[in-house]
Amino acid sequence: AEDLGISSDWRDNFDVAVLATMMAIPKEGPSAGVTIVTGIVSALKGVPVRPEVAMTGEITIMGKVLGVGGIQPKLMAAMEAGVKVVILPEENRNDVAHLPDYMRDKVELVYVSDIREVLAAALVGEDRPA
Repeated sequence: AEDLGISSDWRDNFDVAVLATMMAIPKEGPSAGVTIVTGIVSALKGVPVRPEVAMTGEITIMGKVLGVGGIQPKLMAAMEAGVKVVILPEENRNDVAHLPDYMRDKVELVYVSDIREVLAAALVGEDRPA
């Protein structure tokens, strides 16, 4: 936690629970992992997530970001919602290369391989990765 800028005494001040709502709606895979972790870190640090950002990716217990499926429909949904920046796993870079130009050009794509890169791209006031 400390290497992410979170105080070591966070357990004394916060209870963290993750509730996956609408369980009757079918979902596939671990795509929300980076989003859940980003939300938790945002709350613990008191730093908001940039409102123009969407993200997807599986996260390991060591903070590595893994690729996910369904990149094209996720980018379509982001574009329709007016999202400006989409954070994607580096492992999905080749999936995006096969998409039409209009999809790749409509939003800024930020490729990440580690939770620190996700947080830098997603949280207000953090230095965005190049």
